[in-house]
Amino acid sequence: MIGDTSTIVEINSIYADLVLFGQDVTVTVDQQASRFPLLLACAVTALLLGIWILWRTTGLTRFQRHVLSTLRIAVFVILSLMMMGWTQQEHATQKPDLLILIDRSESMQLEDQYSMAELGRFISGRTIQSEWSLPRWKLLTAWLDNLRLDSANHRWHEDDSELKKPLARLSEDYRISVYHLGSNLRLAGRGVSANADLSEAQDFDQTESRIGDAIRQAVTQHRGRSIAAVIVLTDGINTNGSSLQDASDWIATKSIPLLIGGFGSLQQTPDIALENPLAPTMAHLGEQLFLEVDLNLLGELATAGKPLEVQVIASLGNNADPFLQIIETVSNAAPSKRLRIPFVPSQVGRAQIRVAISATSEESNTENNAVEFEINVTDDATRILLVENMPRFEYRALLDLLGRSIESQQTANRFSVDVVLFSADARLVEMDKRVLASLPTRREQLFQYDVIVVGDVESRMLSVQFQQLLIEFVEQRGGGIVFIAGPLGMPATFAGQPLEKLFPVAADQFQEADDLDQTNEIILNSLGERFAHLQLGTEVTDNVSAWQSLTVPYWSVTSDLQRPGVHILSTLGTPNDEVGPLITQQFVGAGKVVFHWFDATWRWHESVEVSADGSKPFDQYWEQTMRYMSRQTAPTDGSGLIEIVVHGEAFVVGEPVPVTVRFLDERTAPDDDHAVMVVVEHTNGRRQFLRLARLGADRGRFAATMQGLELGTYRLQLVEPVVSQDGGKNAAVASFTVVAPQGELVRQTLSDVEKRQIIDPEHGRYYNVSELHELVANVPRGTPVRVRSKVAKPIWNANWIVAILISLLAIDWTLRRRWYN
Repeated sequence: MIGDTSTIVEINSIYADLVLFGQDVTVTVDQQASRFPLLLACAVTALLLGIWILWRTTGLTRFQRHVLSTLRIAVFVILSLMMMGWTQQEHATQKPDLLILIDRSESMQLEDQYSMAELGRFISGRTIQSEWSLPRWKLLTAWLDNLRLDSANHRWHEDDSELKKPLARLSEDYRISVYHLGSNLRLAGRGVSANADLSEAQDFDQTESRIGDAIRQAVTQHRGRSIAAVIVLTDGINTNGSSLQDASDWIATKSIPLLIGGFGSLQQTPDIALENPLAPTMAHLGEQLFLEVDLNLLGELATAGKPLEVQVIASLGNNADPFLQIIETVSNAAPSKRLRIPFVPSQVGRAQIRVAISATSEESNTENNAVEFEINVTDDATRILLVENMPRFEYRALLDLLGRSIESQQTANRFSVDVVLFSADARLVEMDKRVLASLPTRREQLFQYDVIVVGDVESRMLSVQFQQLLIEFVEQRGGGIVFIAGPLGMPATFAGQPLEKLFPVAADQFQEADDLDQTNEIILNSLGERFAHLQLGTEVTDNVSAWQSLTVPYWSVTSDLQRPGVHILSTLGTPNDEVGPLITQQFVGAGKVVFHWFDATWRWHESVEVSADGSKPFDQYWEQTMRYMSRQTAPTDGSGLIEIVVHGEAFVVGEPVPVTVRFLDERTAPDDDHAVMVVVEHTNGRRQFLRLARLGADRGRFAATMQGLELGTYRLQLVEPVVSQDGGKNAAVASFTVVAPQGELVRQTLSDVEKRQIIDPEHGRYYNVSELHELVANVPRGTPVRVRSKVAKPIWNANWIVAILISLLAIDWTLRRRWYN
């Protein structure tokens, strides 16, 4: 019976096979005729013909000469082409393959909200309804069957404006192979009827989407054939196997276009999250700190052009009264922002800070709206040794500041300072208990200090033994040293001395800076902005301008070189012209070294900028720097010195896995910003190495992100630096598991931006719902495959060519007879 479904499918399949073949024609030149002697003969003949024409046409008018020349040249060209032996050959060709992959996963059953702008091609009739709720599978089958939704009765009907369905139109030029993808790839058939079994929601029942693997498998099955393109009709959700991004990169190497027909509305429910919190674990009372956290927009806002305002609230412990409330914005164009919450501890002990964001009406998940920090606050006095040659202005201002804060009642700024002043006489040593008669020579004496400030001294004033003690003070004790350059001896006289190991560059590489124009500014660079001790004032946004308002120095040293691991925090110059660095820092061994390339922070007293508490920039900078240089974090609970933190125990396939290595005693952290590596080992034995980078100003934290991991359990272990912890009993290790999603519906949307980013514009395109009507017309033509060729026929002696030649000769003879007589 002709109306039987199986009969129709069989007829369509036979028809699809019949139309696989086409025909093309090629015209070629006889290889025996196209030799150099023939071309040479033609060239010589053309030259002689030109000479003969010029001689024979003497005495004729210009018009007559042009006509006869044209006729004779045309005759010569035709004869030359005939001598080359042109032949015509017909070839039977096969159409190029076109692979169409249809997603049959459960996520295609989801309904989305669509605007009229998105559904314009699927709606017929006038309607005042602005939004429509439709399942993805219905839109897919509507596109395949040329259906439109009647806005009046909400029924689907065939679109009369299109005579043929998409697969029928494509089958005219391509050999179509339709596949269904889900947990595996299955050939649905070839030709226009291959999608006949997709008509109900129950047909989309696959619990997995292996889109990347399906694309690779389909192309591999057609290896050796000409593939015009691969069309994937999907919502883009990949739950297992290689990602769509990986498949896109792979298929681009094959020069095969990848066209994705995307189903799913662009209007997604957003999620605002606080992620990746970062803060020091120990701090001094009254120290300026910054709590850092990422404010991320997951998904997309429905109002693409309008940012979303989010209120950020920071509170101390269970205190209902927040100490900070700010408004931040996120948008589709800028979905991520790093927040820096200023915090100054006012009580000794453990401070617990909670940072949260207010829930918004557009948000789908509020569980990730808060993070907590815990900081151990101490009020121990910072012990400082100040070494200087002459009582210059820098020395006097610094000693005055540190001396004023020795009183015990000023618990927020407690410093204990000793001074070695080489130009001081014996009377000053007797009068001022802070002034020492000589440098500390024993290790235990020097190691009682937290910070050592070395001013403009000459190398002869510091013995080699004392310089070596300073190096050990930094590398082993974990202390901090601040060098203040000067014109007398620092750093010029230390070339070849042990202490130059702590300088940002070898001592003989320094030179005095020229032309220190007072129109220059002190510029705090992006790395310097992340260091809390460089914060002048309470508002983060005003910090850069506060530094630019500081009085610039009259003298400094500079260098075009820096040692590896040196961080330039501030520079002198203009936004377009940099003179050189002013403040640099480096991690050396267990300690920190700050180098001042100038000697005029005392002039910051002249600055008109004053903080909210009335302190000058000079006071703020040095107090915060002393606390920062003395701060050390060491474990107090007996745990290991290093830990690997994986931010989660289980991750769904395709999710990024953030990894952090934390040195609980930051003195053991390496100096190099990229000196930490972990090995990631799968239970099947496969291993890979992951290099981590230091998190800005936090010495003890290194982070990286892994992507594209397959299913299974992974174990992480630290391999660099090599550190022995308790004889290996508490080695830095961690583990996590990559799992398949619990059903296809775990992640229900993939943003339009994500879909477009996975396609290389030179090798494909992504089409959303409103653009699907353009897909068929934009499929590349492809290259037909020749399957057999007929016998070549000569065309150089065809009757019509001979007729043209004789006609030209006859016209030429007639005109010559008339014009020459």
